[in-house]
Amino acid sequence: MKHFIFDLGNVLVNFDIQRLYRAVAEGSGRPVEEISVGLQDGDMLIAVETGKITDQEFVDYVNESKGLNWTLEDLIKVWEGMFSVNEAGYAIFSELKEKGYPVHFLSNLAWHNMEAIRRRWSGFF
Repeated sequence: MKHFIFDLGNVLVNFDIQRLYRAVAEGSGRPVEEISVGLQDGDMLIAVETGKITDQEFVDYVNESKGLNWTLEDLIKVWEGMFSVNEAGYAIFSELKEKGYPVHFLSNLAWHNMEAIRRRWSGFF
């Protein structure tokens, strides 16, 4: 039997990273351009997405580097508003699932991203 593996980001769900940048900029009083450069720190993103640091440690990093006082809950709520369903990808996923094929997720999204998706669309996973 064939198995199908789907990524989440920009395959089953889209995300508007600019919403995160705007939320951080608003909270810190800094320009969006400055925020976007700092939040694209590859080392910290890779660390949280691979489980080398916790989501709370990532929030602590963002708070310290951007002058914020966010909780993990604040970060999750921002991400909830960033996600939208990728209609084309989700249609293929749903069709395969309805036909009885085993479908799986494989993604590098961090826990806070997954939690935002769970909260936004109950039963998504």
